[in-house]
Amino acid sequence: MARQGVFQQSGDIIDYLNSGESVITAGQVVPLTSRIGFAVDDIAPGAIGGVVVKGVFNNVPADNSVAFNVGDPLYWDATAGEVTKTSTNNTPAGWSVAAKAQADTIVVVQIEDPLPVGTVTQQPAQDDSTAATIADLKTDFNALLAKLRSAGIIG
Repeated sequence: MARQGVFQQSGDIIDYLNSGESVITAGQVVPLTSRIGFAVDDIAPGAIGGVVVKGVFNNVPADNSVAFNVGDPLYWDATAGEVTKTSTNNTPAGWSVAAKAQADTIVVVQIEDPLPVGTVTQQPAQDDSTAATIADLKTDFNALLAKLRSAGIIG
C-alpha cells in the first residue's frame, strides 16, 4: 500500500503561491478561502513564499467606525483593506486580542484554525409522549433515540 501521508511542515507557516500580478509584501494580509494569513517575506508574482496562519499579530489595519472588545470575532474586508466586525462578504480573520476604541485604526488579532462547521440533518419533530404504559414509553423513547442517532447527535 502506498504511503498516504508524509509530514511536510508544522502548519503555522504554509507555502503560498502568489498567483497575482503584484508583489505580496512582508507582513501583508493574505486572504485565503476561509481565513487570513500574513506574508513572512516578500512574495513575487509566480513565486512561492511563507504565509503565517496561526498566531497573534499587532498593527493590523482596522475599521475605525466601531469599537472592538477583547474576543470579538473579526473579518477581513479585502475591499477596504482592514479587519471589521462585519461578517457579510468578508473572510474570517480571527478575534480581537485587545480592546480597540472606535477611532483607532489598528488592532491586535489572533488568527487560528477556523472552528469546524458541522452539518445536522433535520429530523421530523418528536411529538410529546402520551404513553400510558412502560412498553409505550419505551417505544417513544427508542423513537427519540433513533432520531438523535440519525441526526448524528449521538452514536
